[in-house]
This record gives sequence, structure tokens and C-alpha cells, in this order.
Amino acid sequence: MFKTIIEAILEHEKSQPGKIALVAEDGEITYEELAAGARRISAFLKGSGCRPGDRVMLSAVSCRNYFFCYYGIHMAGCIVAPIDPNAKNGQIKDIYEDLEAAMTTSSASMAVTPIRLRATVTWFLWVTLTPFALPVVPVV
Repeated sequence: MFKTIIEAILEHEKSQPGKIALVAEDGEITYEELAAGARRISAFLKGSGCRPGDRVMLSAVSCRNYFFCYYGIHMAGCIVAPIDPNAKNGQIKDIYEDLEAAMTTSSASMAVTPIRLRATVTWFLWVTLTPFALPVVPVV
């Protein structure tokens, strides 16, 4: 029995790397791909200053990148706060304030831009649909 979904994914990556883990609107994801994608997002979040327990808003559609972001946020020890991908800026700001989120992400693509929203632990992370090019943009 696994304590977390991340433990389960990593174990399946070792034992069944080529097995389909998830099916998204834009294709299938194997356990190996899921673990690799989650690791990249996790490393990016940690490198951008997210700490375990931080809340990260995730605005996304059901594409492969959504799952990499979702599980990457968990892998970083952060808490996923999903929001409507059609939310307007004012709505995002209200949700952010309610959650005191550390970072926000959108899986529309995989180019990642972190923007500090508040001096404490708040971020906005924009993720675009290009393949795993994760440029580190200076946090303002």
C-alpha cells in the first residue's frame, strides 16, 4: 500500500514504465512520462522558491501538461488548488487572496513563467503548450 499518489507513480515507473497511466485529451501518458514530467515541474517549482505546504493554483484543461503540473506540484510537497481555466484576472486575484497561494500555474503550455504576486509566498506561474522548454524567468 502506498502512502501517497506520488509513491504509487514512482513505483509504477520502476515496475511498469511503458504502461499507460493516464489518458488526456491530447494523448496517453505512460508511468515513465508521468514521473519524468512531474519531476521537471517539481524541480522548477522548488527552484522558483516554492516550499512544501505552499498552495499552488493550477488553471488547466485536461491535457498531458495538466497532469505533469498536477503531479509535479504534489511531488514538490505543495498543495494543488485547481481553478477554472476560463477564470478572469479579477477572479484569479480573489481566489489567490482567499488561498494565499504560493504560485499559480496554467497548463495551456509548458513554457513556465513565475511572477511573484506578493512579497510573502505568492506566485503566478504561467505554463504554456510548448514541449518541455521550461525557461526560468526572473521573479519580479
